[in-house]
Amino acid sequence: MPKTDNSFLILYGSQTGQAKAIAEEIHNNSELQGLNSRLFCLSQTDKKFAVDREKLVVFICSTTGDGDPPDTVMKFWRRIKKKTLPTDYLKSLRFTVLALGDSNYGNFCRMGKLLDARCGELGGGHFYPSGFADDGVGLEIVVDPWIRGLWIALRVELGLPELLDTCAGTEVGAENGCAAASGDAAVSVVAGAVAGIALREEEKTANGSDVQDAHVAVGNALVSGNGSLVSGSLADTTLCSTPLKSASTAESAAVSSAEAAAADDLLTFRERLHRPSPSLADTVISSPACPAPFLQLEWLEEGEADCGHAVMPFADSLLHSVPVMSSRLLTGSGAVRTTFEVTADLSSTSLTYEPGDSFGVVCENCPDEVHAALTRLELAEKSQCCVRASVRADTKKKAASVPLYCQGVRTVSFLLAHCLDIRTVPKKLFVRALAECTDDASEKRRLLELSSKEGASEYQSYIREPCLALVDLLDIFPSCRPSLECLLEHC
Repeated sequence: MPKTDNSFLILYGSQTGQAKAIAEEIHNNSELQGLNSRLFCLSQTDKKFAVDREKLVVFICSTTGDGDPPDTVMKFWRRIKKKTLPTDYLKSLRFTVLALGDSNYGNFCRMGKLLDARCGELGGGHFYPSGFADDGVGLEIVVDPWIRGLWIALRVELGLPELLDTCAGTEVGAENGCAAASGDAAVSVVAGAVAGIALREEEKTANGSDVQDAHVAVGNALVSGNGSLVSGSLADTTLCSTPLKSASTAESAAVSSAEAAAADDLLTFRERLHRPSPSLADTVISSPACPAPFLQLEWLEEGEADCGHAVMPFADSLLHSVPVMSSRLLTGSGAVRTTFEVTADLSSTSLTYEPGDSFGVVCENCPDEVHAALTRLELAEKSQCCVRASVRADTKKKAASVPLYCQGVRTVSFLLAHCLDIRTVPKKLFVRALAECTDDASEKRRLLELSSKEGASEYQSYIREPCLALVDLLDIFPSCRPSLECLLEHC
């Protein structure tokens, strides 16, 4: 039955921050969709919300350990799994679940599946099929289309007319990368295509070299490596010297598909990534809305920087500097994800742990890549300057806050070396933000393509699968000059 208003509730359970980030993305974009959302962590049950009194809920939930609920979900889960609850306890609830997991481990998306099933057992009903995203091959493969379909499903459930631009973004013309005057940006999403499916495909990863000293904290955690553990820079890639066919005349524009394919084969990976896609040349792409900036930096002339260990969101203990004794590659070239056996000496620490605990490993970024990034961003001369981040007063981002790892007074070089993951694969919204920092029209068009739904396969082929990072994109797109604030918001 259609609702009488345009409001819904977003509840998330997160261990390392991924579920929270996705929930915040949905929350921040809901206003652009003409909807009114509330956002709470599942740990706030009874304080901020009572699920049995809610009508329309979107759950975003990860799984940790051996199929266990995140710490923030424990209280809520204990409450709704009580056997004494009546079978109509959630009879008024219409819901959907986006579950996050990793197929490299057992009990894939177990917590999300349990939550989905339990809500159904208590009388709740789906308004949109639940989705199950696999971090082993890339969460965005499921998350991006699931969110696009979510907006349509919410409007249908609330009895609201469908928006033409369900991406809440910008229509970009095919010729110059500017906003187009016309074009149907409506998204057609078949919800069943993502229902109960964890899409899996082989992911290409590069083998690394030696592991450097690391900081270790006890707790369930993501592993964040430095550049030597992920992929090499493309700075030394040789460009093809063969000139391309000119498309300035009608005759050359009518080149046969076989000749076009042959010409494309002569292009290097770097060139194919850099140039706008021929397959999207006549397409008006629907680029997502550029994330609202929310940080500002105060440049301090004097002051002592706090260059102690950055606070990590997953850390359940203080960080300790420990030597890494050995590193051994366990997986072959065809593995979905590269896995190392790393031995660290914890004898000098006070860490205590039990079987089943996990360690979060934080490696500082490669000094050569930090220097290259500082030079590329024209910050080398300011590398020892102190800055302090704060939330912009005019930001449109809901519940904006300064990330834990860059709070306080820091030097610019410390931020790039210890606080920013400049080797992580940029998410589509980061690529979209980079497009706004790009002067060259052709390069901007290409970055908009890579962040668009029409360019999903290109993003997968050219960024996700080869594990490209920020330093690679800055090298390939020379007119892209993001601010330090932009990096702090996305890296």
